[in-house]
Amino acid sequence: PAGVSIQYKYLLFCEGRFERWEAFDGNRTIGAATSRAGSRHSLVPPDDELDVLPAPPEPRWSAGASTPPPTPAGLAEADGTTGVSGQLSALDVGEGGSVIVVSYILPLLITRERETASWAIDWNLDSVLARRASAGRAEGKRVLWIGCPGVAVAEADRASLTEALVHYSAVPVFLEPETQKVFYTDFCRAFLWPVFHNVIKAGAYSHSAWRAYCTVNRQFADKVVEVYEPSDLIWAHDYHLLLLPSYTLRHLRTACVGLFLHTPFPSSEIFRTIPVRDELLRGMLNADVLGFHLFEYGRHFLTCCKRQMGLDLTEEQIGGSERHALPADARD
Repeated sequence: PAGVSIQYKYLLFCEGRFERWEAFDGNRTIGAATSRAGSRHSLVPPDDELDVLPAPPEPRWSAGASTPPPTPAGLAEADGTTGVSGQLSALDVGEGGSVIVVSYILPLLITRERETASWAIDWNLDSVLARRASAGRAEGKRVLWIGCPGVAVAEADRASLTEALVHYSAVPVFLEPETQKVFYTDFCRAFLWPVFHNVIKAGAYSHSAWRAYCTVNRQFADKVVEVYEPSDLIWAHDYHLLLLPSYTLRHLRTACVGLFLHTPFPSSEIFRTIPVRDELLRGMLNADVLGFHLFEYGRHFLTCCKRQMGLDLTEEQIGGSERHALPADARD
């Protein structure tokens, strides 16, 4: 818009796939320009070069702030496409620490070779997490993946697959077939998914499915505890693992946990129809940072915490007008 200072940053794409942001902290800035009759604004200076910041960026935080907000390298992909490094600046990765990325399914394509009986493994480029698989390593951080392999694995083959996944810094979680079916099909897809998209289905809730959901989240948390080292950062993804922060912090009281929701978050009127709504909210509130696609979803979450649990909530702007921190003063 005319007369408005704009901040931006270049992205590098290779063969249609996102590779990285420009390699510097801060933003480029286009100052408010005066237009001449019949002329058009030149948004890109003629001497613009990738990875070169021609002048110090303007501050994006208030002068009274004690610390600057996360840089675009840390929070620019808050819409959920970052996977690993997109929100690391919002949390604290200790010196030499790793980023433990936890998702229901590993972002890998895993098949078994019939002739050699060996495992064929490759990154699943259709996964939003796999698109940034090398981002953490590019920033000098070790990334460790935790999740289900996405294929049926016989108990006798689990050890060999676990060994093969070491080369991808991945740790598998093996679920019993019946537990996994009830967890995913009956609870996640048949119940949580519609509700989180503001659709109520009568009779969709099942207490046995809820127990399976708790069991699976506990198994994931146990695997996190097994591989966790001090100064590691734990970053969980999506509605399958809403209880993981609670189960993890029961064993790792000082762990830093983030949770990003890749679905909408329903209005409080819809969310209150969930019989286990308090348990889900407490699980999410045990995360140090919560990420949502839109501020609207974050506002819905805040309203649910206020109306369902009577919490006093605050809102703090930490970046531009589109990024906010949504802290809540409750944690188990």
